Amino acid sequence: MRTGNWPIALAALLMVGCGARLVLLEQKEGAGLRAQAAREETANVTISAQRGAILDARGRTLAGSDRRPSIFLDPRSTRDARFLAASIAPVLGLAPDEIERTVRDNPDAGFVWLKRRVSDDEAAVIERIKRERGLTGVGVTRESVRIYPYGSAAAAVIGYVGVDQQGLGGIELSLNDQLVGVDGHRTSTVDRDRRRVRLEPEAYQPPRDGANIVLTIDVEIQRILEAELASLREAYDPNWVMGVVMDPSDGAILALGSNPGFDPRDPFPDGISVEDAYKRQRIRPLIDAFEPGSIFKPFVAIGALDDKLTRLDEVFPVRSREHYFGSRRIRDDHDLYDPTLAEVVIYSSNIGMAMLGERIGGKHIYDYVRRFGFGTPTGVDLPGEQGGVLRDLRQWTKYSIQSIPMGHELSVTAVQAVTAFSALCNDGALLRPRVVRGVVAADGQVIRDNSEAVVLRRVAPAELVSEFRMVALADVVREGTGEKAQLADYDVFGKTGTAQLWDRAAGHYSEEKYVASFVGAAPLERPKLAVVVSAYRPRVASHYGGTVSAPAVARILDKSLKYLGVPPTKTPTVKPKESGT
Repeated sequence: MRTGNWPIALAALLMVGCGARLVLLEQKEGAGLRAQAAREETANVTISAQRGAILDARGRTLAGSDRRPSIFLDPRSTRDARFLAASIAPVLGLAPDEIERTVRDNPDAGFVWLKRRVSDDEAAVIERIKRERGLTGVGVTRESVRIYPYGSAAAAVIGYVGVDQQGLGGIELSLNDQLVGVDGHRTSTVDRDRRRVRLEPEAYQPPRDGANIVLTIDVEIQRILEAELASLREAYDPNWVMGVVMDPSDGAILALGSNPGFDPRDPFPDGISVEDAYKRQRIRPLIDAFEPGSIFKPFVAIGALDDKLTRLDEVFPVRSREHYFGSRRIRDDHDLYDPTLAEVVIYSSNIGMAMLGERIGGKHIYDYVRRFGFGTPTGVDLPGEQGGVLRDLRQWTKYSIQSIPMGHELSVTAVQAVTAFSALCNDGALLRPRVVRGVVAADGQVIRDNSEAVVLRRVAPAELVSEFRMVALADVVREGTGEKAQLADYDVFGKTGTAQLWDRAAGHYSEEKYVASFVGAAPLERPKLAVVVSAYRPRVASHYGGTVSAPAVARILDKSLKYLGVPPTKTPTVKPKESGT
């Protein structure tokens, strides 16, 4: 070799040597790095926000959250699926081949639910077996679960949640966005067994818990209502029965429910169809409209009095239980002779109201119906509200001016009925009903304050409303069709209603199927509570609202007023009498 080329040769040798060294280093150290990388990986963990609570008017928890253990699989880090399955299947009551199949079908997954909402004992056994047998690919985490401390109380209002804590009915659905909060997250480095090695810097975001919803519902009054609805249904066997309790001074709904109802802890129980389960979850008092019958008479009468188209002492020429309006026969259940308008209401004369309707005409009647809020939703803050049915004036027949004052040819909801009746308790102010009192963030900040009453309009002058209440509605209970609503300690006023159901197949009103209702309030001078109860198709001979629903309303008023500490307004002991419509 020529000596002049040695620098080139030396450089070549050095390059070859360096390359060889790099290869050796890569083989030796790269293998170690790859082994470490195989042992470590990044894990992104979601930290669930706590779902907000739903509270009653006194701060009692109607719906809250707890954390329960759940079991998950990590197929990606599972070493021996068969051994894993055989070890944990007996604890969880699962088939081993089912667990193996879950691992095999999700080879690249780092997280797959195996069994959710297990007991603390089951979770502890899984943790022990995992530790003792060196199991990989299985873990225990805690997730939020909804709890309902008062069971089925106010279930229709509260609603329920699915397995992933999403609202599926009632307040849980309508205010789901406020209740859910915002999940947090944590990014960390974990080993093959999913044990955390280190937390990545700036990789932790705490969750923001959901807001709490405060309702106007009082759970004790709710329990009183539900107990009375259950007793009524047992005694009279209607298809269903519903009721609402309202504070007439501010429109707050203190109780609302129906029977049969449902349990939010088990919304689809064994033994009933899915269709029936959904029916039980309906918020019937604001969804299921019904013909009100005679509970509607006061609203038309008040309107006519306000327009000075009649007087409380005006005499109506009712001379028998039957009267013909052209070819149409209208009947009464009581013998009356020349009753005043007050007596038409007290004894629930259909003939007298039909005479009033013919006198005042369709336009006035339509205006009165709309004035009290019928034919349109009330605006209550619950999902699914219906506005009932009130046909446009141009669609009325020649019989409508007789029928509507009697409470036929239109339909109303229980919430509409108690809201309109509350206007007769508070000097004529029609209020917007409400169920949500406020929304409060987890840190205590008030997000929404709904505690103030909202007056929609005045339906009549205060003096007129007070006189009508004292003269007509009080005597409905003292001596009229609502005598079974009398109480020993409180002066009750109200109105009965017994509406025939329309028989579509026959094309006329049924003589056997009815809706029995009563709407009432107490005390007479300064009403604290207004209540409506309606029973759909009671299967008894005496199907009248005064017999079926009035006693239930009376008991709800009596128990609720005493619970609220309202002092008695009367002292004589009252013995209930037989009543009619």
